Amino acid sequence: MADLDDYQIAVQAAIQMSERFGEDVAIMDNLSVLLLREVDSPCIEIIRCPADKTLVYLRKKRLGLANKFPSRSVDPKKRALRKKSGGAKLS
Repeated sequence: MADLDDYQIAVQAAIQMSERFGEDVAIMDNLSVLLLREVDSPCIEIIRCPADKTLVYLRKKRLGLANKFPSRSVDPKKRALRKKSGGAKLS
């Protein structure tokens, strides 16, 4: 049963990777996940990227936003206050 679980994890990882990179992804025989353009040997599965995800990735790439870290949810002012208060002494 562990083999089936490992395969399901590889498929889930491949789906997420294809959506994030906007490209087709291959699952190799050792269950590693690679972009299809980087594969030079036979694979056991190909996960196709949805067309809408590809368009979003290409737009982000054109704007220079592709593969950037997500923006922080904390307001920059609050983040600055946290940094300043780090050296405060307790009484």
